[in-house]
Amino acid sequence: MREAAVVNNLEVYGMDSMMDVIQFLTGQKAFEATTIDTRKEFYEHQYLYDLDFADVRGQENVKRALEVAAAGSHNIILIGPPGSGKSMMAKRLPSILPPLTLAESLE
Repeated sequence: MREAAVVNNLEVYGMDSMMDVIQFLTGQKAFEATTIDTRKEFYEHQYLYDLDFADVRGQENVKRALEVAAAGSHNIILIGPPGSGKSMMAKRLPSILPPLTLAESLE
């Protein structure tokens, strides 16, 4: 519901049941539209990352490849045996990507 409320000029109503929908459409019950301050949400969460690329120790070649890919907006594929750190590195990649603009994040 929050994702739908981000769309401009669209009223979004959250309902818990079909009975709520019927009561809303027949005017028996009033609901308030969900509103989101898109700019506030965007700027509050712009730099919040659970995992940080700076936490990675070793793997210098892979770190360099990810840094180059992030800086140049290039694609990258990580191949290796289980436990070699592919997922760990990929989960930390967003912390080094350039920040998105508001328009890019909505896209």
